[in-house]
Amino acid sequence: MQTITHHLAAVVATLLLAIPGCAPRSSEELATASSAITDPVPQAAGRYNLRFDVSNGDQRAYILRLPAGYNPFAAAPYPLVYLFHGAGQSADSFYGRPGMTRMEALADVQGKILVFAQGAFGASVTTPGMWDDTGHLKNDPLFAQELLAFVLANLNADPARVLAAGFSNGGHFTHVLGALMPAAFRAIGVVEGYYGATCSPIPATPPAGTLLPVFIVHGDADTTVPIGGGGTGGFTSALDAYNAWYSNDTCTLPTAIPITPPATYTFRFTACKAATSGNVVRFTTVFGLGHEWPVAANGFDASARLLDFFDMQ
Repeated sequence: MQTITHHLAAVVATLLLAIPGCAPRSSEELATASSAITDPVPQAAGRYNLRFDVSNGDQRAYILRLPAGYNPFAAAPYPLVYLFHGAGQSADSFYGRPGMTRMEALADVQGKILVFAQGAFGASVTTPGMWDDTGHLKNDPLFAQELLAFVLANLNADPARVLAAGFSNGGHFTHVLGALMPAAFRAIGVVEGYYGATCSPIPATPPAGTLLPVFIVHGDADTTVPIGGGGTGGFTSALDAYNAWYSNDTCTLPTAIPITPPATYTFRFTACKAATSGNVVRFTTVFGLGHEWPVAANGFDASARLLDFFDMQ
């Protein structure tokens, strides 16, 4: 992880700039619990709300979910799914959403560890649950990197099989982490997210040459983060993010497959496999879906599809 840490520090240092167009956050929004300490990592199946101290002094929180039958001494280490909630949510509220209930059930069957990180401003009244992607106030990239290293070191988890996935603003943060530390992840998944926005110095698309399998899911009826970009945050297009990852991974084998299952929604499924890196980039449009993580009741089980994609890599 040392190379990743050095690369991340360099990138974050570049981004420690004032952000024009974004209102400054109040001191109340930066408040954290003064009594927090890093909790020991449990070693039995179940859900745990835990605290974590970042090296810069920030005191943070996360939820750990160890699958049924978890064995800290198993010969084969467990895959890990690293999850990031949307703005206005917390790790706890995201955990309780239908898509994550489905993720939890699948993790039990498939033997996957789940880690739900808590955004910097989870207790804020004005900007709840926002991910501070640039680290200009709360260094969320540093938190995400150090927490991942910590849980990998203290669990029977496979560092070569880590999936990062996020919803909305958490999807944006997942894109950012994929660009900052691609070697840390086997793949990333973004649901109703975006790469950049007018309110951020993060570039509109991932840097050229960043290689990583990516699965993007977006509803064409999303008015919060429109699939074509824009909206109140000046978001970039979800398709632009797909095209950038496609280009980075030197994809040469595109396919566009219309799927019409026996459900309310229909989908456009586009994917590619890179000629040189072997990475796959996939984009699924869920027609008629708004700003939500789709589940089987919507006709598209995003949790199952993301985990299937992860296992394919």
